[in-house]
Amino acid sequence: MRYISTRRRLFLQGVILLLGSLLLVGISSSPATAQAPLSFKRIHTDLCNFDLRVPNFPGPINDLEIVIYGIFPGGVADVVSTFPNPLWGLPKVDYVPGWKGNPQHPGYGFDQLTIRYGWWTNNPTVPAAPPGSPMHFGIHLRPCRLHVHMEAWWTFNGQRVARAWLCHIYKIQTPVGWLVRVSNPRVWDPDFPDKPLIIHDARFFTPAASSLPRLEDLVSGIDPKQFGTDDWTVLQDGNLYPTTLELEPDMVVTFKIPYPAFTPIQIPAPPPPVFQIQLDEMGQGTGNSPSSAVPPPLAVVTDRAAVELEGDLNGDGVVGLPDFNVLRTQFGQSSPDESP
Repeated sequence: MRYISTRRRLFLQGVILLLGSLLLVGISSSPATAQAPLSFKRIHTDLCNFDLRVPNFPGPINDLEIVIYGIFPGGVADVVSTFPNPLWGLPKVDYVPGWKGNPQHPGYGFDQLTIRYGWWTNNPTVPAAPPGSPMHFGIHLRPCRLHVHMEAWWTFNGQRVARAWLCHIYKIQTPVGWLVRVSNPRVWDPDFPDKPLIIHDARFFTPAASSLPRLEDLVSGIDPKQFGTDDWTVLQDGNLYPTTLELEPDMVVTFKIPYPAFTPIQIPAPPPPVFQIQLDEMGQGTGNSPSSAVPPPLAVVTDRAAVELEGDLNGDGVVGLPDFNVLRTQFGQSSPDESP
């Protein structure tokens, strides 16, 4: 009898110890719960358009190569559509799973998508790009795909001759708005040293849910009034963000974009904002100056996240029965960005 009581007592002590441990874990993790509104809820893929200025390179350039690294289970099909360049037309897309190049490269071990404009056709009559002119390109990536790194290269007959300086932009949706992170990624290529970037004229607008801009709309001169909003909201106004920002290689700046007329629970959440930014190299002019002495920007990037369906539909930080009840009403729907 005493043996049974002792065994029962040891069992109860074990239960108490387990419950105490779980309680301690819950207490120690409570600060993370309190910070949930700023947690990384999801990294969104993009509809991304950009004007890139052709460098004054001593020799012709007849191709642009855009390389994206991430997790792309659909391979080439994860590029939904591309923007037809006025000079070179539509590009070719190639896919390499689990790329193993330079181990220092941020894309090492990830899937690789390469989008080639121009010379990939092996057509010797492909025209060269005029030096100093802006050239327009665009990529629509499938929703729910993760990209970790993107870069672009000017080439001649498929050989890289200059880096098309392109920052890396990705968006994080939170219960109170969006975080847009802009970085100056390294490429770890000794033939093309990494350089600082100057960011200026960062701005955004939130389109109406019924007027989402498509890839062909996301050009540098996009008019917010055509998409259900009054005007751009300037981010680099000298208040929260300075009018120019210098990004050394590997540096990141995060812009905060709140939801319009925010309320704690919004079902569904407002559409992804359209974000635009201009880039220059050190020593170049910044802004849309009318002076002919100031060169045009190195790049103008116009970007919005693809629309992804949510699991935490009521924004309370958990996925539970209230979310399931809302989800039942949305059964069978698909993202408007699953097709061009």
